Amino acid sequence: MKDQKESVNQIVLASQLDEVSVSAELIKSDDFSKKYQSLDALITYLKQIKSSVDAEIKNLIEKEYAETGESSIKNSDYTFSYVPSSSRESIDKDKLKELYPDVYKDCLCSTGVASSLRITKKKKKETESKDKKDNVIDADFTDF
Repeated sequence: MKDQKESVNQIVLASQLDEVSVSAELIKSDDFSKKYQSLDALITYLKQIKSSVDAEIKNLIEKEYAETGESSIKNSDYTFSYVPSSSRESIDKDKLKELYPDVYKDCLCSTGVASSLRITKKKKKETESKDKKDNVIDADFTDF
């Protein structure tokens, strides 16, 4: 967001989607599109801020860990913990399947995957680049 006035405008537009009854007709409207773009822009902006703050927290705790061995900082609501890098062992699924197909079949298990909603942001034709992918937002229905 470029300035405070733009931020306020984005918030106002996005807030107009709160408690709206969504219909196919509404989704197709330009008004909905404009408000949804504002909501999407706000989320992107807030994620950027959070990412920046999280990186600063990580750097601070990492420095504290190197100096004192203390790996976390707490406040009344959060515990920010630094987890040093490590290694982990895993099974090469493709190799196991190739070399020991019976063992692979015996150890194979199935896990359910929740339904989700995929929202793809269309690019404007003027700025569309052939080699870039569309922005895709996945939403898990369990969040609703």
